[in-house]
Amino acid sequence: MYDPIKAKARRLKLSLTADELADMVGVNASTVYRWEAGDRTPSVDKYVRVAAALRVPFQSLLSQAETISKYAELYGAEMGRRKNDPSAHVINTHADAKRHVEVDKLTANIRRG
Repeated sequence: MYDPIKAKARRLKLSLTADELADMVGVNASTVYRWEAGDRTPSVDKYVRVAAALRVPFQSLLSQAETISKYAELYGAEMGRRKNDPSAHVINTHADAKRHVEVDKLTANIRRG
Protein backbone atom coordinates (compact mmCIF):
# COMPACT_ATOMS: atom_id res chain seq x y z
CA MET A 1 0.00 0.00 0.00
CA TYR A 2 0.98 3.60 0.52
CA ASP A 3 4.57 4.10 1.65
CA PRO A 4 4.64 7.16 3.93
CA ILE A 5 8.44 7.33 3.95
CA LYS A 6 8.60 7.67 0.17
CA ALA A 7 5.83 10.27 0.15
CA LYS A 8 7.44 12.41 2.84
CA ALA A 9 10.86 12.16 1.21
CA ARG A 10 9.41 13.33 -2.10
CA ARG A 11 7.53 16.20 -0.41
CA LEU A 12 10.73 17.36 1.27
CA LYS A 13 12.70 17.01 -1.97
CA LEU A 14 10.19 19.35 -3.65
CA SER A 15 10.51 21.75 -0.68
CA LEU A 16 6.78 21.54 -0.01
CA THR A 17 5.36 22.04 3.44
CA ALA A 18 2.65 19.75 4.75
CA ASP A 19 0.26 22.71 4.50
CA GLU A 20 1.08 23.20 0.81
CA LEU A 21 0.61 19.52 0.03
CA ALA A 22 -2.64 19.49 2.00
CA ASP A 23 -3.94 22.43 -0.06
CA MET A 24 -3.00 20.67 -3.30
CA VAL A 25 -4.74 17.45 -2.24
CA GLY A 26 -7.75 19.06 -0.57
CA VAL A 27 -7.21 17.94 3.02
CA ASN A 28 -5.99 19.44 6.30
CA ALA A 29 -2.29 19.54 7.13
CA SER A 30 -3.00 17.28 10.12
CA THR A 31 -4.21 14.62 7.68
CA VAL A 32 -0.93 14.83 5.75
CA TYR A 33 1.00 14.46 9.03
CA ARG A 34 -1.07 11.37 9.93
CA TRP A 35 -0.37 9.84 6.49
CA GLU A 36 3.35 10.52 6.85
CA ALA A 37 3.42 9.06 10.36
CA GLY A 38 1.72 5.92 9.08
CA ASP A 39 -1.26 6.43 11.38
CA ARG A 40 -3.63 6.58 8.42
CA THR A 41 -3.54 5.88 4.72
CA PRO A 42 -5.12 8.04 2.04
CA SER A 43 -8.21 6.88 0.20
CA VAL A 44 -7.67 5.81 -3.38
CA ASP A 45 -8.87 9.19 -4.64
CA LYS A 46 -6.55 11.09 -2.29
CA TYR A 47 -3.72 8.69 -3.07
CA VAL A 48 -3.93 9.61 -6.76
CA ARG A 49 -4.05 13.31 -5.83
CA VAL A 50 -0.99 13.01 -3.58
CA ALA A 51 0.96 11.38 -6.39
CA ALA A 52 -0.09 14.13 -8.81
CA ALA A 53 0.82 16.86 -6.30
CA LEU A 54 4.22 15.26 -5.75
CA ARG A 55 4.65 14.94 -9.52
CA VAL A 56 5.30 11.21 -9.46
CA PRO A 57 3.42 8.19 -10.80
CA PHE A 58 1.32 6.69 -8.04
CA GLN A 59 3.24 3.42 -8.40
CA SER A 60 6.34 5.13 -7.00
CA LEU A 61 4.55 5.72 -3.68
CA LEU A 62 3.71 2.05 -3.20
CA SER A 63 5.61 -0.13 -0.78
CA GLN A 64 7.72 -2.92 -2.25
CA ALA A 65 5.20 -5.58 -1.20
CA GLU A 66 2.49 -4.16 -3.48
CA THR A 67 0.89 -6.34 -6.14
CA ILE A 68 -1.09 -5.78 -9.32
CA SER A 69 -4.31 -5.73 -7.28
CA LYS A 70 -3.48 -2.22 -6.04
CA TYR A 71 -2.85 -1.10 -9.60
CA ALA A 72 -6.19 -2.56 -10.59
CA GLU A 73 -7.94 -0.76 -7.72
CA LEU A 74 -6.40 2.59 -8.66
CA TYR A 75 -7.12 2.01 -12.33
CA GLY A 76 -10.74 1.13 -11.50
CA ALA A 77 -11.11 4.30 -9.43
CA GLU A 78 -9.76 6.45 -12.25
CA MET A 79 -11.94 4.77 -14.87
CA GLY A 80 -14.99 5.11 -12.63
CA ARG A 81 -14.24 8.78 -12.21
CA ARG A 82 -13.96 9.18 -15.97
CA LYS A 83 -17.22 7.30 -16.58
CA ASN A 84 -19.17 9.36 -14.03
CA ASP A 85 -17.70 12.68 -15.10
CA PRO A 86 -18.15 13.52 -18.80
CA SER A 87 -15.62 16.33 -18.49
CA ALA A 88 -12.98 13.87 -17.22
CA HIS A 89 -11.90 13.16 -20.78
CA VAL A 90 -11.14 16.82 -21.38
CA ILE A 91 -7.58 17.90 -20.71
CA ASN A 92 -7.64 21.42 -19.30
CA THR A 93 -4.53 21.51 -17.16
CA HIS A 94 -1.11 19.96 -16.93
CA ALA A 95 -2.37 17.82 -14.04
CA ASP A 96 -5.16 16.45 -16.26
CA ALA A 97 -2.63 15.52 -18.92
CA LYS A 98 -0.37 13.81 -16.41
CA ARG A 99 -3.29 11.84 -14.96
CA HIS A 100 -4.26 10.65 -18.44
CA VAL A 101 -0.68 9.58 -19.15
CA GLU A 102 -0.52 7.63 -15.88
CA VAL A 103 -3.78 5.82 -16.60
CA ASP A 104 -2.55 4.99 -20.09
CA LYS A 105 0.69 3.59 -18.64
CA LEU A 106 -1.26 1.60 -16.06
CA THR A 107 -3.54 0.19 -18.76
CA ALA A 108 -0.49 -0.95 -20.71
CA ASN A 109 1.01 -2.59 -17.58
CA ILE A 110 -2.21 -4.47 -16.82
CA ARG A 111 -2.56 -5.68 -20.40
CA ARG A 112 1.02 -7.00 -20.36
CA GLY A 113 0.08 -8.71 -17.13
